[in-house]
Amino acid sequence: MSIQTRSAPRQIATYTVLIIVSVIFLIPLLWLLSIAFKNAGELASSSWLPHALRWSNFHDAVTLIPFGRYVATSILLSVVQATLATLSSAMVGFGFARLRARGKRPLFLIVIRDP
Repeated sequence: MSIQTRSAPRQIATYTVLIIVSVIFLIPLLWLLSIAFKNAGELASSSWLPHALRWSNFHDAVTLIPFGRYVATSILLSVVQATLATLSSAMVGFGFARLRARGKRPLFLIVIRDP
């Protein structure tokens, strides 16, 4: 068995596309990061880099709102939703695996297709 190698032009094209897609995804993240360090007066400017890194923005974001309560609520809702989805999926799976019913196969295909 031999290992197939790609031709050089194809490999260059593949890496070029990967780099372009990576840059497209990284630009909004870098823009978000630069805005996080700006003060209110610099937000309207067209400069990507802030004049001075303002670390207090992060402290303000956590202390000016009830951040802990929001995080706790998000965690609670996520755990409840994951638990209910797992339980309902287990019950439906049991029904499809063990119970006999007319039209079970088409219904199973519908359930599998549905995102």
